[in-house]
Amino acid sequence: MVSLGLFYFLGKGVAQNEHEAFSLFEKAAVQNNADGQFFTGLCYKGGLGVQQCFKNAAVLFEKSAKQGSPEAQNELGECYEYGKGVEQDYFQAVKWYRRAAKQGLRAAQRNLGFCYERGHGVEKDCKKAVRLYTLSAKQGYAEAQCILGYCYDSGCGVKRDCKKAVFWYQKAAAQGDTVARFNLGNCYRTGEGVAQDEKKAARLYRLAAKDGYIPAPHNPGNCYYYGVGVKINYKKAAEFYSISAEADNHSLFMLGECYEYGRGVKKNQDEAVKCYSTAAEQGDKEAKKALARLGKL
Repeated sequence: MVSLGLFYFLGKGVAQNEHEAFSLFEKAAVQNNADGQFFTGLCYKGGLGVQQCFKNAAVLFEKSAKQGSPEAQNELGECYEYGKGVEQDYFQAVKWYRRAAKQGLRAAQRNLGFCYERGHGVEKDCKKAVRLYTLSAKQGYAEAQCILGYCYDSGCGVKRDCKKAVFWYQKAAAQGDTVARFNLGNCYRTGEGVAQDEKKAARLYRLAAKDGYIPAPHNPGNCYYYGVGVKINYKKAAEFYSISAEADNHSLFMLGECYEYGRGVKKNQDEAVKCYSTAAEQGDKEAKKALARLGKL
């Protein structure tokens, strides 16, 4: 039943039908099938073919986890870590992550590593975190590869090594990891761990920005505004600043500068002052200087 449910769930060989898939998963779960319990839990978690219910998801994950399913153990750990369907309990999260990690589940290794890095349910131990991230990364888990890259980049739990940071960022970026693309862009921009290449940095920032990574749009905006790795293009710079303006006060300041001088947008002093004022309220010093220069303080 579970196999047939997966065909309906994925739309392989039959028309995709999440309701039919849920029905088949549930029938298997009632018969105490661990996989059926796990997939029924996933349906409840995501509201796939059934109304979303984290409590039901957690109950089913626990039944499957107790039968030894590493995927269910990891999901149950996440329920406890984030308080989804159960009361938040870091100790229980670690318990279930550890069981799944011992079975070699790469996602659980990453999650358990995070608990050690943050001291959630265990004594903080960045060295253990790095060991777990490494186990996961070597299995090809992009998120763990990116985190491991950051550990080497920042010296968290391991001796700082920019070349190794670049190595792991490249592995994760090749799989489409957005944060890794952004961080690798920083490496190419500064020349740390790799030969400096502003064109590659600009391309990676653009890719991260297109994926919606919040810190990234400000960087391609700068690239186009100042001509770093690309030709100056104020219109594109303004577009990127607009994307990140809500989340980044300095992007908002730069957008104000675009409006003040008519760079990439129609010159509009009122819009410029509006951008400067909001950025200044959020603590941007350059925005405060701009307001003082315009006599708006």
